[in-house]
Amino acid sequence: MMLPLTSPQNAHIKHLIKLNNRNYRDEHQQTVVDGVREVALALKQGIVPVEAYVCLELMPAAATPTLTHLQQLAHERATQLFSLTRDLFAKVAYR
Repeated sequence: MMLPLTSPQNAHIKHLIKLNNRNYRDEHQQTVVDGVREVALALKQGIVPVEAYVCLELMPAAATPTLTHLQQLAHERATQLFSLTRDLFAKVAYR
């Protein structure tokens, strides 16, 4: 199940933005994998994300297998899957 997030005040969004900071990532022992290709490579290596954030509006058709894999992990409750609006996705995208 994909949970929609629309508010920049959401705790998940705030945490995701803070992960842009190296010290914060190290402190929480988490990292951000940004981009369809990078996520697909991580999934192929057997890495199961704790959380995944997608913007369906921006996702290319070629990303369908990656999205399907993330949806399966969410169905198995291995990953929390969130959908973001275009504006919110732009705000959290790693730069």
